[in-house]
Order: sequence, then structure tokens, then C-alpha cells
Amino acid sequence: MTARPLDHTRPALSDGPVHIGEIIPSAIAGIISPDKPSSSRPRRRKHAAAAPQPRLTIRDLPNSERPRTRLVDHGAGALTTQELLCLIMGAAGRRSSLDVSRDVLAVSGGSIRRLRNIDVSTLVAVPGVGPTRVAKLRAAIELARRWLDEASEERPRVTSPIDIVLREAPRMRALTTAEFLLVVLDTQHGITRTITLNRKDSCSAGITTGVTTRELYQAAIVEGAAAFVLVHNHTNGDPSPSPEDHVLTQQLATAGRQLDIPMYDHVIIGRDRYTSFLEEQWL
Repeated sequence: MTARPLDHTRPALSDGPVHIGEIIPSAIAGIISPDKPSSSRPRRRKHAAAAPQPRLTIRDLPNSERPRTRLVDHGAGALTTQELLCLIMGAAGRRSSLDVSRDVLAVSGGSIRRLRNIDVSTLVAVPGVGPTRVAKLRAAIELARRWLDEASEERPRVTSPIDIVLREAPRMRALTTAEFLLVVLDTQHGITRTITLNRKDSCSAGITTGVTTRELYQAAIVEGAAAFVLVHNHTNGDPSPSPEDHVLTQQLATAGRQLDIPMYDHVIIGRDRYTSFLEEQWL
């Protein structure tokens, strides 16, 4: 439809007064033709902005889903890191403890380890977090650190090959199958875990059919080993190492130096005797 120009002319003045009814129809007719529909698009209705949704608070949760109840019913291990922080930080005025704990975790990228090293000024900049809550958080992290120190003190330590022999020989000397153990050590040579790598229904004295360098170091890396001891038994009762034992031990030792996860010892358990590569100075 071709737009028609707006008629700005006024009707001719008469001798009498001009009535408004004579002006309005003329003005309207110049804008919209009564015999043709308008081609202008209907105006879009402006929707009112959605009201912000209220944030979830602890009180909004069913009692069985609240962090304190879940801790009592299922133990602290069932809670997420944010839920644990909720119990430590608490609510802050109008801010829910869920909001406070979420924002505190965001500061450290979700890492408790990094949170321990963040300065106080950064933490108190989080809305709802003041010096009191920072003190509670630092105290909780310090308690966890001290618990780890105590736990590491309780770990049996390897000070010589005989420590491994006394620990593993009573069971391994009676086995009718060959078994290969990875004894994972921390930086103080404390035993953090003992992993059974493989078992073989074989009386061979060799180790080449037992484990590979790749398999062993994959397990060591996953466990965060600082060092390790390899232990295996000879079911024929003779702990003398085979040529294959020597070859693989040197391969493991070389890989350990490259990966900075040294091989502390390789112990072979026999019926009444044992062989330590460390004692024999083969490492």
C-alpha cells in the first residue's frame, strides 16, 4: 500500500464557528484509508521482565536433605565440599550459607588446597564473609592438615629391606601362585598402599610374565607414589633372581629416574629366604 501524504490543510473557515467534528474526520482520513486495510505490522507487546527467582536456602530443603541431617545420617563423606563449607561458614544475614559457601569456593576455583593459601583480604571481599568466618575456615583447614600429619606418622615406614620381608613374607612364602606387589611409599618412605599387580599360575622364577614397566608406573602415578618397592615371590622356594628379573629391574630403575619416582628396592620372597636388590647393590 502506498502511504498517503498527511493532509495538514484546515477546512475553509466559514462565517460561523468551526466544529471539532468537522476537523477530526478529515485528519483521520488522511492517515488511514477507510476502504483499504492497513499494511502496518502489529506492534509487539512488551513483556515485563521476569522477576528474579529467590535463591535456595537451607530452610527451603526438606529436613532429610539438609547438610547437617545428611552428615548425621550418612556421615561426612556423603556431603559435597560446598555442603561441608555450609556447616562451617553458616548463613550471613540475608545471605544463605549455600550462597556464601558457593562464592568462597569460586574464589579458589573449587580447590580446598588453593583455598588454604588465599590471603584474608581476598576472602573477606566475598559478600557475607568477615574475619570471624575466615578464622573458622582457616581453623578447619589446619585441623585437616594436622590430621594428615598424624596419619602419616601412623604409616609403617620402610627403613631397610627387612621391613618389607617381615610385612609380606609370612603370607607370600606359602603361596602356590606367583604374586607381584607394588608397595607405594611417600616422601618419608612410609607405606601408603600395597597393590597386587598380578597373579600367575606358574612356578617360574622369572618375573617377565608378571608385570610390565608401563603397568607398574601407571599404578604408581595414579597413587601419587614418591617411591616404590616391587615384591614378588618364587613359588619354587628359591629367591635367586633370574636373568629376566635383572633385566626388568634395571628397566624399572631407569624409568624411575626419568619419571622421578625412584625404585627403592626389588625384593624376591622364597620359602625361607629372600633376595633384596638393594642389599646386593644391584640398583
